[in-house]
Amino acid sequence: MVTFGFVANVITVVAGLVAIFGVVWAILGRAMLTVNTDVNPGPAPSLVVRVSSTGSNPVHDVELAVGALDDNTFALWGDGAGRRSALNRGETLTVTAFDDATTSFGSPPFEGEHRHPMKPGEGCYVTVQWRSPLFPWRRKSRTYAWPPALRFASRQPKLLRWQAESRFFERAHDPRNNSARLGFTRPKWAPPQATAATDPTFNALVAENKGVVLVGFGAAWQGEFWLGVQRMLHALAANYAPRIKVLIVTIEDCPIAASKYTTGTFPHFKLFRNGQVVASHDGAGSMPDIEAGLAPHLTSLR
Repeated sequence: MVTFGFVANVITVVAGLVAIFGVVWAILGRAMLTVNTDVNPGPAPSLVVRVSSTGSNPVHDVELAVGALDDNTFALWGDGAGRRSALNRGETLTVTAFDDATTSFGSPPFEGEHRHPMKPGEGCYVTVQWRSPLFPWRRKSRTYAWPPALRFASRQPKLLRWQAESRFFERAHDPRNNSARLGFTRPKWAPPQATAATDPTFNALVAENKGVVLVGFGAAWQGEFWLGVQRMLHALAANYAPRIKVLIVTIEDCPIAASKYTTGTFPHFKLFRNGQVVASHDGAGSMPDIEAGLAPHLTSLR
């Protein structure tokens, strides 16, 4: 038989739990940090990361760090990108990662902005750390990784937390993943890259291939622009592997195939299926432009 005392105890426990939940909710709701990322697409995409305080209470000990990443997600270098002992409601810290070779600014950084120059072919990461509002002795952290495979695909950076963030930094700081190291071999987990083709190898890679092959044709005289297109082709290879094989054809190295398959406008793209051309596209402002020009053939391969 349920006694009055038992019911009273249950009500007391439930009320206590509700009170604790209310306190936790109030603490978390009053100190809130919001992170927004914006990608500016193009041959040399840029990234803007905005860290804002959106709660009624300030967020304490906010610290940003930014670093460069190579194709193997090895951290080439990194530095601080801003620190605030307290970030009040409405205040924002911003990291602008831009291509050093193609971008210029008409004004100095605004208050709270850190500008991070990226060399051609590099990606970057941005780490945000702050004091936990619930457990002040602990620090919270999240990292936004934007390696070249995502950058030149004009994709949003990948959000990493907890174990994924720890694994990322283990790889990023492992000297074995440094491509400048003597005897370096590309790790198996590194994203696939496009393959360079020449006239002697073109037929075996394309015409005799039973799968789907995307070929990007360009000219060496296009200089940095063609190098940027090649980076987009590497990004395509990373994002569509293993469903599609991506080839890079510099027409000076492959004149026979270029004369057969191109229109004289470069860059030019051909999509082959079982050795037959199924789609073509001229020009490349960004990887989404290439994807749009070859849709729906690429869409079916996502």
